[in-house]
Amino acid sequence: MSVSRQQKFLFGAFLLLVSVVTSVFAATVTINTDNRVEFGQGLYQVGACDSFVDISAESDGTNITEIIIDGFEIRNCPDTYVRIKFYDSTTTAMTLYQESSTAVNRILLYVNGQRGRFAGLDFLNSQGLVPNPYSECVRNPLYENCKSDGYLDLDYYDGRYRLNFASPRALSQDFNSFTVETSDEIFTP
Repeated sequence: MSVSRQQKFLFGAFLLLVSVVTSVFAATVTINTDNRVEFGQGLYQVGACDSFVDISAESDGTNITEIIIDGFEIRNCPDTYVRIKFYDSTTTAMTLYQESSTAVNRILLYVNGQRGRFAGLDFLNSQGLVPNPYSECVRNPLYENCKSDGYLDLDYYDGRYRLNFASPRALSQDFNSFTVETSDEIFTP
């Protein structure tokens, strides 16, 4: 059976059209009538650091004063950076706290590879550096394993990390969503 050049062209055009149409239909999935989730084309790589992590925020009635992270297994991801950002209804990250004269709109954590869940996690300041030396936390007497730079406290107790802001700035009523990102390279501040 002989296939003409025109038939090959039409068959190729048909395959191209089918792939374009199926790509467009696969890009958007409606979960409910109010919210739409879009999936990008590409690969998702599951890494050793992936685990169930629950993040919540505490408020003093006006501002977000504390971020709580439950279930973060730092032993699975040594030498990893974590960035957490909170958003209002826009795409601009909310200012979480004030560090001297700098408004900070993210939490940067570094899994340093040291043994122990408290010693193995550091936070980075607004310049992207681990505060050296850390001071003891004085704002909350309930903190047992706590590092502070005077602007942010990082406490670990019973599987829970707590990040407490000395000068909170994010209005809790404006909070809409958050992102958690991991990388083996430091995020730019």
